[in-house]
Amino acid sequence: MKSLTLRIFVWYWAASIVAVGGFCLLSYWSDPAAHLEHWRVAAMSAGPLIGQGAAHVYESMGPECLLQLLEPERDPHFTRMLGLPSVRTKAYLFDSTGRELTGRDPGAETRAAAREAFSSIELVTRRTSHATILAWSVKGKPYAMTFEAPLDFVEAVRADPWPWIARFGAVEAAFVFMCFLLARTIAGPIGELRNATRAFAAGDLEARIDPARPWLKRCDSISGLARDFNNMAARISEHVESQQRLLRDISHELRSPLTRLGLATGLLRKRLGSGAPACDEYIARIEKESAAISALVDNTLAAARMQEAPDDQAQLIEPEEVLAGVISDASFEASSRGVTVIRSGSCPPVRGNFMLLRSAFDNVIRNAIRYTESGSAVEVELARKDGFAVIKVRDHGPGVPESSLPHLFDPFYRVEDSRDRDSGGAGLGLAIARAALQAHQGSAQASNRPDGGLEVEMRLPQRP
Repeated sequence: MKSLTLRIFVWYWAASIVAVGGFCLLSYWSDPAAHLEHWRVAAMSAGPLIGQGAAHVYESMGPECLLQLLEPERDPHFTRMLGLPSVRTKAYLFDSTGRELTGRDPGAETRAAAREAFSSIELVTRRTSHATILAWSVKGKPYAMTFEAPLDFVEAVRADPWPWIARFGAVEAAFVFMCFLLARTIAGPIGELRNATRAFAAGDLEARIDPARPWLKRCDSISGLARDFNNMAARISEHVESQQRLLRDISHELRSPLTRLGLATGLLRKRLGSGAPACDEYIARIEKESAAISALVDNTLAAARMQEAPDDQAQLIEPEEVLAGVISDASFEASSRGVTVIRSGSCPPVRGNFMLLRSAFDNVIRNAIRYTESGSAVEVELARKDGFAVIKVRDHGPGVPESSLPHLFDPFYRVEDSRDRDSGGAGLGLAIARAALQAHQGSAQASNRPDGGLEVEMRLPQRP
């Protein structure tokens, strides 16, 4: 159950069912006899006095005063004086013909209980769907007294459960609806925040929670978290854009003096000629360092541009064809160290930018050639896995420390500075490769092989 809305909804619904169901079961299993016995004791102890008093009032004062006496709600002290529960009860006085002497209609059940009381010396009890009826004859008088006590909750449910089931169903439906609204109120904003966070983590620096969303104007923790996310995303976006702008500006600013330096070096070589070996050595050194700086500037610009690579040049590309050209060019460089590049397997076509993918493959393979042992092989394996084209590049070098693996694709990161300077690396090749792959919704991951060497796995989504 992955949906937070569904989990909250189910838990609240289950809690309500347990609460209501448990209450109903306990009520059903309880014994209503105690409630009935309370009324029986009260009627047997106070009944004769009540009956005599009612008969006396009727005979001496008439039916209106009798009605005043028999309706407890008109005189709340009546029930308290007799020790009866303070609930709405009804009392009636009948003559021997079955006529109710105050003129009220007591109902057929109560009339039947009164008739039975005339022929019984015991207390008559009857139970209907809404009340318990107690009836007794007035000693020495031609009257019978009845008393209706409303059923308590348990007795009412037992007597006629379906109306109560309908009521509980309506309450439960309302409770379930409220639980659903509560779950949506909590989980809905969290889902939007999660989607925005995922988009931002995937490289969409413009991902935000829409400020026009009504829930964002609330003053609870979730809306506060969403506002903090928007602020954080805006600050990070500004920093990233500033960093990329700085890299572009520095690279462009360095291009002009490097170009002039190259021209000046060429003019100096032409003027001095080839008669001064020492000068030739210095000039060659200047040209080498100038070329290295120029390459660094080009790579820095490439890394910055990868973050905003357009998708308007996307085309269907066969990775095998791209790798064939890259391996052919790289093999010439590898042959000087006795290194061979071996390709195996196949993978599905992908859609993307040809030059960006070639740059990614070229940087990874040349990095493997640079650090593999002389006389060994660099293995390039292609495969299809889970809808991705997978390209694995393995070398037979020393590998890298485990702590460096997460940073291997960071710009300008070098595991060993002295080694990278000797090899001419500036720590941008793998960063450019990863940026190119991410521009195609792909990924790159490095790991050490158990038998030695480094393996870089590149993944590109298969496209129709």
